Amino acid sequence: MGIFSPKPLKLSSYQNPIDDVKSGWGPCCRPVCARTGGRRREQIKRVAYVLLFLSLVGFLDYLSTTWGEIEIQQEFGYPLNIPNFPEVVEEFRFKVGNFAYTPINFKYSSIDYIHKALSKNEKQAHGLLVLVKSAIKNFEKRESIRQTWGQLQYLEDAKIDDNLPSKLLFICGVPRNSDFDSVEELFPQEWDKNDIIVADFLDEYGNNTYKSLLALRWASQEFQSDFQYLLLVDDDMYVDLVNLSTYLRNFPKRTFEEKTNLPGSQFPIYRMSTKYKNNHTLITGNNILQKGLYMGQIYWNATPLRESYFIFQARRREWGVQLGDYMYNFYPPYAPGAAIIFSKEAVHKFYYASFFVKHFAIDDVYLGIIAKKLELLPVHNPHFYAWYPNREIQLHKPYLSHYRNALIGYSIL
Repeated sequence: MGIFSPKPLKLSSYQNPIDDVKSGWGPCCRPVCARTGGRRREQIKRVAYVLLFLSLVGFLDYLSTTWGEIEIQQEFGYPLNIPNFPEVVEEFRFKVGNFAYTPINFKYSSIDYIHKALSKNEKQAHGLLVLVKSAIKNFEKRESIRQTWGQLQYLEDAKIDDNLPSKLLFICGVPRNSDFDSVEELFPQEWDKNDIIVADFLDEYGNNTYKSLLALRWASQEFQSDFQYLLLVDDDMYVDLVNLSTYLRNFPKRTFEEKTNLPGSQFPIYRMSTKYKNNHTLITGNNILQKGLYMGQIYWNATPLRESYFIFQARRREWGVQLGDYMYNFYPPYAPGAAIIFSKEAVHKFYYASFFVKHFAIDDVYLGIIAKKLELLPVHNPHFYAWYPNREIQLHKPYLSHYRNALIGYSIL
């Protein structure tokens, strides 16, 4: 036998060699197949263990972030939980009666304005006051607004009443690691415009609530002229002031319905009524104004994004909420902070109510919480587009929109 001759196979070592012939597999292949099958079973087991482990971690993550959540429809006792909250705020505002409650939140009233952008001799009343939330570094965005929808001629034409033009100002905080001797050094290219309010707080995303409430405080306490409405808007929004002012001029005559059956909705909101009347409660815009107008592109079924204690750390930290900060499974309906309309009465109510509502880091949700505690139903406006391009933007004339929507929406006007 040559040295290259194969070693004779002992077919008797297999239980049924005839089956090998029928199946097309030679006896020499069976050990290889057995080893391959064994490795595959081991791989399947490992994958199963990994999936089981991830499922367990996910379950524990879910428990750690939702255990103890309270159904918001059963109660809403976000601090300060006091009876007759709207009446308490009114007593505090007008300093009447035997006041029995101590404010818990002085965060927004204790911050100084470094620059107030006030005109000493300004006595002109305004129909619409526009406060644009900006940052010192966003010079180009502010300049774009001044040269487009915020230019002086548009402000003059955007009148609620015949003699009440609009006014636009910017509000900013102080950038991190800033070292300046005078506020003029923060925006030397814009100092002569006198249209920037600067408050003494660190201007970063986690402090957006400070910026929004300091804007309301400025309109309520510092602005020396009268106004009818306040538009609080981000500096990356585009606003059609003429269409918006026309809408607000006719707002008292408009009819709205109280919607209670929206998908996922936990609380009612107001929407413009349709020509097909139904069993919903109807209310006029004038009645809403008497209580206080809080209007925008309302989110009525938003839920908290819980911070994770386990491996899922990719969640956005700027929106992560722990149960200790907010214990309910839904947020009250709220308008995105990108664009909100307040009546003057609502501006005062929101600011004074903030003394009795615990600080919350997400500014638009915080305003929704205040509205809920004040028993003010938000008004949903289908002409507001706070975020990116929406297929519905061509169904309604946009009064304001994120700048990415501008080419889509405003081309149809």
